[in-house]
This record gives sequence, C-alpha cells and structure tokens, in this order.
Amino acid sequence: MNKRRVETPALTISLLSFNNKALLEKCLNSIFRHQDEVNLKVLLVDNASVDGSADMVHRKFPQVSLTRNQTNAYFIKAHNQNLQKVKTKYFLVLNEDIEIPKGTLKVLLKFMEENPRVGLVSCRLIDGEGKTDTTCSRFPHPLDELFGYSFLGKLLRRVVPLPWVEKRLRNYHYAGWQRDTIREVEVIPGSFFLGRKKLLEDVGLFDERFLMFYEEPDYGIRARTAGWQTVHIGTVHARHLRAQGLIKLTPLTRYRLGEHDLLAYYLKHFGILWWLILRVALIPNWLYWHVQAAVGK
Repeated sequence: MNKRRVETPALTISLLSFNNKALLEKCLNSIFRHQDEVNLKVLLVDNASVDGSADMVHRKFPQVSLTRNQTNAYFIKAHNQNLQKVKTKYFLVLNEDIEIPKGTLKVLLKFMEENPRVGLVSCRLIDGEGKTDTTCSRFPHPLDELFGYSFLGKLLRRVVPLPWVEKRLRNYHYAGWQRDTIREVEVIPGSFFLGRKKLLEDVGLFDERFLMFYEEPDYGIRARTAGWQTVHIGTVHARHLRAQGLIKLTPLTRYRLGEHDLLAYYLKHFGILWWLILRVALIPNWLYWHVQAAVGK
C-alpha cells in the first residue's frame, strides 16, 4: 500500500558534485527518504568530476535534473545555475557531504510556513561523531579577519593582551550557545541554506564576485536589508562531514579562493581602505601557503 503524501510546500534542492561520488550517493539516498513527507525535486550540477559522479547519478537517480559542467565552476556560479531554475516555494542549497534524517525537512518547512517573515533557515549540524558543529555567526567585520585570520593579527594577540579583541572574536561565533535552540542569527552556513523563492525574487542570486566563500554573510546582509529574518532551528539536525568537497582541492587553491572571496567581501561591504589594510595584513599568509606548495613539490 502506497504511503499518502503529506501536503507540504514544494522544495527544490540545489546540489553540486566534485569527485565525491560515495558521499553524494549517501546524500541523495537521504534526500529521497523524505519523499513521503515533502514534495521535492533535486537539481544537481556536476563540476567536471572525473570519478564517475555524474554517471552514477544518471544511472541510480534518474529523477535528478543533472547538469554536467565542462570545467569546475566552483560553489557560487554552479549553485546559481540551479537557483535560476527554482520554481517551487522553497529552495535548499545543500552540500553533498550532508545526510538529512527523516523529519528534518518537514519541521523546517512547517516553521517557514508559520513564520512568513523568515526568509532563511538552517538546522543544527552534527559531525560523524555526533558532535554539534559551531555553525552560524554574526556578520563578519574587518577586525575579525585582522585578528582572527591573519598571521600578523594572531601574532599581535600573543604579544599584547587585547581583551576587547578576544571578547569580539568570542561574540562573533555566539560563544556559549549550544545550537540546540531556535534563535534568530545573522549568518547561517552555506552547507545547509534553506530559503524562500520570494526571497530569491527580492534579493537575487548569489553574488558571482565570490567563488566559494562569503556568500553566506553577503546574502544574509542582503536579506536583512530587504526586511527578511534569518533563523537557526536547533531542534532538528543533519549530519555533516565538513568540507569533503574542499579537500579535493589543493591547500594552495583553497587559500587562493578564500583570500579572493575575503577581499571581495570587504571591498563590497567596507570599502577600499579596509580592503587595502587586509590585503597587506594577509601578505604573510600568502607567503606561507606559497612556500608550503613549493616545498610540497
């Protein structure tokens, strides 16, 4: 006897694949276990994988709408390929290294239905050992990068006591919050990024000045400016193996992408002066990763 489909809003899931066939298959299996709860469709862009990911999807998941890129378009452009096709009331940008337990999507969509001014939500993410990941943050400020990311800033914190900096960095990640409650936040993770089609219409697609990073705070700022709320729903969870797509790239490539997007974000939201300060502060980081790449050869 067929299960009766629960009447829930239709959802489009945007997925990417890049040489992660085994995890992608697990992710898709977890998604389609929700079909008796949620009326969903899946759009997948394969970023020129060479491990047979696209062929596996074509063979085992014919219901997935598959796009095969000839080159790696990275995160932002590839997800935009999917997002521009969204026709449903809701969309979910999802990493292929995530598995979604039954019930999670149903709870999130019900919350969205009951809270019409909420434009973006995410859930609690746990790792392979069941530990909760410290997702969500406040909107980043140049000082957060200067003291929390650049080698120069980290060295200065070791040499000179800067309690106000330490407090700022703790507050940036909502220190003390266990992620198991429902809370309005400023930034949710791009690995599980659920939003409304109406938000896409109001705000637009991801900004393609970015390649792989900083789309979350950028989009969060744009959503808040347009009057939408962003909420973390910690009462349900998904399993996230963290950055399994990124590890397919070399460390130097990951650094180059991260630096590019960091500088693009601060140029857009804070102007040329902060861009210049951060560009200079990141020179030791740049040198370190280039030396590491040279030594590795």
